Amino acid sequence: MSIGNPFKGYTAIRIVLIYTFISACWILVSDHFLEQIVPNELLLTQLQTVKGWFFVLATSGMLYWLLRANQHSVHKSYSLLWEIVEGTTDAIFVKDLQGRYIMANSVTASVLGQPIEALLHRDDIALLPTEMAQQIQRADQEIIARGEPVSLEEQVLKDSEVKTFWSTKYVWRNSQGRVQGLIGISRDLTEYKRLQEERQQLIANLQEQTKDLQALHLITANAVSTLNLEELLSVLLDRLMGVTQADVAMILLSQNHSLYVRASRGVSGSDITLYNSIVGEGFAGTVFQTGQPLYVEDASRDLRFRAANPSLRPNRTLLGVPLQKGSQRIGVLQLEWQSIQPYQERILHLLEIIAERCTLAILNAQLFEQTQALKERLQLQIDRMPVGCIIHDQEFRFVDWNRAAEAIFGYTKAEVLGQHPFEQIVPPSAQPQVSQAFQQIVQGDMAAHCLNENQTRNGRLILCSWHNTPLMDSEGKFVGLLSMVQDVTEQKQVEEQLKRLAYFDPLTGLPRRSLFLQRLEELIEEQKIDSRRTLAVLYLDIERFKFIKYSLGHRIAEALLIAIARRLEACLHPPVMIARLESDEFAVLLEYVADASEANHWAEVIQQALAQPVEIRGHCIFVQTCVGIAYGTGDALEAATLLRSADIALHQAKETGTATAVFSDFMEHQVTYTLDLDTDLRLALERQQFQLYYQPIVNLHNQTLVGFEALLRWHHPSRGAIPPDRFIPLAEQTGLILTLGDWVLESACQQIQHWRQRFGSANCPLVSINLSALQLRQTDLLNRLEQTLLSYGLPAHQLKLEITESAIVENAAWVSDLLITLKNRQISIVVDDFGTGYSSLSYLHQFPFDTIKIDRSFIHRLGRDLPSQEIVRTIINLAHNLDMTVTAEGIETIQQLDLLRKMGCDLGQGYLFAPAVASAAAEQFIVPGHCWQF
Repeated sequence: MSIGNPFKGYTAIRIVLIYTFISACWILVSDHFLEQIVPNELLLTQLQTVKGWFFVLATSGMLYWLLRANQHSVHKSYSLLWEIVEGTTDAIFVKDLQGRYIMANSVTASVLGQPIEALLHRDDIALLPTEMAQQIQRADQEIIARGEPVSLEEQVLKDSEVKTFWSTKYVWRNSQGRVQGLIGISRDLTEYKRLQEERQQLIANLQEQTKDLQALHLITANAVSTLNLEELLSVLLDRLMGVTQADVAMILLSQNHSLYVRASRGVSGSDITLYNSIVGEGFAGTVFQTGQPLYVEDASRDLRFRAANPSLRPNRTLLGVPLQKGSQRIGVLQLEWQSIQPYQERILHLLEIIAERCTLAILNAQLFEQTQALKERLQLQIDRMPVGCIIHDQEFRFVDWNRAAEAIFGYTKAEVLGQHPFEQIVPPSAQPQVSQAFQQIVQGDMAAHCLNENQTRNGRLILCSWHNTPLMDSEGKFVGLLSMVQDVTEQKQVEEQLKRLAYFDPLTGLPRRSLFLQRLEELIEEQKIDSRRTLAVLYLDIERFKFIKYSLGHRIAEALLIAIARRLEACLHPPVMIARLESDEFAVLLEYVADASEANHWAEVIQQALAQPVEIRGHCIFVQTCVGIAYGTGDALEAATLLRSADIALHQAKETGTATAVFSDFMEHQVTYTLDLDTDLRLALERQQFQLYYQPIVNLHNQTLVGFEALLRWHHPSRGAIPPDRFIPLAEQTGLILTLGDWVLESACQQIQHWRQRFGSANCPLVSINLSALQLRQTDLLNRLEQTLLSYGLPAHQLKLEITESAIVENAAWVSDLLITLKNRQISIVVDDFGTGYSSLSYLHQFPFDTIKIDRSFIHRLGRDLPSQEIVRTIINLAHNLDMTVTAEGIETIQQLDLLRKMGCDLGQGYLFAPAVASAAAEQFIVPGHCWQF
């Protein structure tokens, strides 16, 4: 059986050449045709765009069909392989290096008395008696150590009975040749061995009886020598009647505690069944039960048998002897005479000998029938084996060939018998390799295995795996060969495909990280031999790639990555390796650089090549990259470490805003510092190292307190005060900002409750807390806010939420409903850092903001930068037109304060009024009557 492959006859280069030829023809012919019939350039451009979309759609459909067809073929191949494993009567299993089962068919599960799911990840110690399991494990380890297939007998306890199995085991290796475990195939030989033992025992018994029968050679010399039971019994009865002159002769055999006539002479067909009897009843039943000969001179006068069968004709003399050998009793030999026959010792002795001979013949014939049945079952198993089973004679000509071999090679058994492999299935190119294997087999190599090309009947070349076992006679002379063969063509193709997927990126065709590291390790080993050789790793990523992907879609983003890969290949020359590591991250391995300046030169070449715009489906895309460089020097250098160093340098370049950065020990220190800081950050809440500081928010017209902005501060016991711009971004990266946000909300509400109790609700200032983008994405954010306010008995208007403009823009698709709900619950929304986002003004009318907080960068330039002053004025006017208040943050001078007053700014905060202070110090600003005087 074979599985069709829609790609049969097509190689990758053929598909590419056909696709290239069709594409070129389409472009040339269609463009020329359109230019001839369309004079309008605008219309011509539009038609060319439609033509391009049509061509993309058509070729995409074709490629989709090809890929789907190949995927279906691979899936069908795997399904067939599993059906073969499950369909066999042999136990097939796979173990890992620790002896644990990682795959087993249902026969294996039946042998071990467990369902398949219970076998997985368990070893033989957990499934079998300890001594038996340890013996199997020792054998498995020896096979793994030798690395060669081994066939051996194994004992397994099943249903309180020790079963004997013939197991063939071989080492399982991965595509790199590394040992992964063990594959085994086991066949139950218990019944076969038992029958063999029984047969040998019976043959021995027959040999012992030969001496006893020599005395009756004249009687038995002409006995028929046959294993056909019916023919044997018929001849014996005919000759016995001729010698004894009996009128009736019959042999009855026992079955299910009854005796049945198996052969007879002198009895009509209608009367035969009347002689059948139950053991212990009637004449034959009595002989069988007692196991002794019985002579009845006149049955008509014997009360025991006179009325037993009144319908039978009145035979007078009866003589019966049991058919038995030792304690084994199988039936009765019975003779009858119509006239009275006097007792003769000679006749009785003759019958006993004949009965014994008959018994042996019957047993031998039965054994022959059983042996034939066993042979037929064995032949049936060979014919139904899922692998090809081929037997050769001593000249390697075929003498047996099962159905699996027919399916593999296409030849029937009749077509190959007597033929040599070189004449039919071994092509000339593989004959030297096969000849060498044959020489090893003749020398007695029990593990001869080869993987070579073979040829089918229709001339197709396939790859086959051969496991060969030489057959030797009792003197150790080679007499034949047993070969097990499998067609592994598709398996190898799948392995190559999987290897390709494992080592190469399917989108760009570039090597993956694993292959990149493998090549890097090879070069590092070479560098240890030649210390003059220096290598370098360049790590780069595409800036704003996620923005491009979200803005233009995944298809254009993927096309951009392909274009970048092609540009990298075009601008770099061997010896180099280019790899795609992550979504938008690439690595370049310069296998030899003369000095550090050469690596920097290639980094500049890459950036210049990628800086050119990329045209994709009507979009002109500009790409910017940062590059991190790491040099390979030192005896203790490792591939993964070198790649990590280049990655660290890349992040350093991005943080500092430079195009290129070379790895240094200082960068390593910075990474370690950040990791330590992350560890300390996770413990800071538990150890109560955080504190809320409060910066006043002032009404700029009367210079009175309006509220506070709650700002998080971290006082580390050994590092001191850690600035928020150091730990807040780290908390957002790790997700700890969610826990910190809950703590800030809880602490701020607790402080508000305290101030309301001390100063009264009328004098208690509003408090603003900052929400991060991650907090906005929490589905239960609204519930958290309401529960916290409720637990402290606070009105919703007492709390303000400050959200950065960038966080709103990133989540604009769904944050609108959340802000509207917050607004309806009387919770005020403040847009923080306004003016620094992507499209500030376009979002103002879409969301229910209460306050706009102008970023400090604009306030800092007031009085010195006229454009900034106009921007601030525009923001204030726009906010007032939208019925929003405006807060200016970062006010540090009286000049800035005066300008903001003149522009009509409502609120402000900054060092001019006060920095952020602890809650106790903040209470001085809450005292009634307090105001700032400027």
